[in-house]
Amino acid sequence: MAFNAIKINGKDLVLNGITGNAGDRHGVASVEIPVVVDSLAEALAFNAQDVSDALGIGGLICTDRPLNQIENGLFEVRFKFEGFNQEVTFEFADAASGYNFDSDMSEEPIQTHPNFVKIAATYAWNAQDQSFPSQYTPVTGNNSTGFSAASGKTTTNPMAGTTDWLKAGGVFSKTYAVSSVPSSVYQGIGTLGTYPPGAEKLNIPHLKNRYWIKLPPLVDYNTKGSGSACRVTERYRLCGISNGSETVIYNFGQLDS
Repeated sequence: MAFNAIKINGKDLVLNGITGNAGDRHGVASVEIPVVVDSLAEALAFNAQDVSDALGIGGLICTDRPLNQIENGLFEVRFKFEGFNQEVTFEFADAASGYNFDSDMSEEPIQTHPNFVKIAATYAWNAQDQSFPSQYTPVTGNNSTGFSAASGKTTTNPMAGTTDWLKAGGVFSKTYAVSSVPSSVYQGIGTLGTYPPGAEKLNIPHLKNRYWIKLPPLVDYNTKGSGSACRVTERYRLCGISNGSETVIYNFGQLDS
């Protein structure tokens, strides 16, 4: 085996081929450094900081160091470093943000349908029982004059048994990596907005009479291998303003001081 070597604490140690990524889509670098040592005891006691200092990658943090035994009884420790080599500001990180819209359909009470008042009047909604009857009397008349009257004939109600409807929605998210988390990500949690910042990147339309509620952010620091970088995902859920209740309930930042 012909490998490069580095000197750590006065001892030459073999490097078994360095690999990595100079920077992912958010600018987070990753380096994997396989170091060959003589024994298992030395592999377990090896200091990741010494490796980092020897190679001049002090800004990155060791997130993992798996080991395995190789030929001649030697051991290979694969040091994994990730993060930023320099301070990354929010402005820089924001420009490298990634965007995603995870659309879905959810079952909602029929009372939240935007045309529920008309549906209820047309199909004889029973407010006391909170249901549509199995039979109903269709309304006829001249709608242009506002005149209407019952036809006098009962028929099967197509809305009978209907309690819910499928409403289109989804979660828009914006992900970036920074050296420190901006406090603004915790402001306005649980409040409504007309359009999330960055949604135009995905050409999401501005929807009339629908709002977006700001969800708590996903903040990940050195728990999934980001090293010195902190990954932040800001999220907004599309909700439907159908009966006005949302504007009453979601009108304050739940994590605001």
